[in-house]
Amino acid sequence: MPLNPIREPDVEPLDRAVRFNVSARQLEQLDRAVAELGMSRAWIIRECIAEGFASVVEKVRERRRAGLIPRGEYQNPTAVAPRRGPRSDGSRTDRWVGAPIRRQRD
Repeated sequence: MPLNPIREPDVEPLDRAVRFNVSARQLEQLDRAVAELGMSRAWIIRECIAEGFASVVEKVRERRRAGLIPRGEYQNPTAVAPRRGPRSDGSRTDRWVGAPIRRQRD
């Protein structure tokens, strides 16, 4: 009798690749953690995603409910959604702005 497939996230195969860019500062921090902890970059990044993903999504939802939008969306409203992120690892204080108010015509 064959066994039922396991549907547990911790035992799923790592058969997908995601590519992303990081700043020199972020890579330096990651490499320091790799050296200190003796783990691979991929393992540390997967753990960061697992630990922080839900809180990041909730924070974005709260900001959207408060009427804020990412600055990239404000500056380039016709861009495709995944491309509306910041292009640098600069200050995070100005990454969210108030959504423009659309005026009703009489």
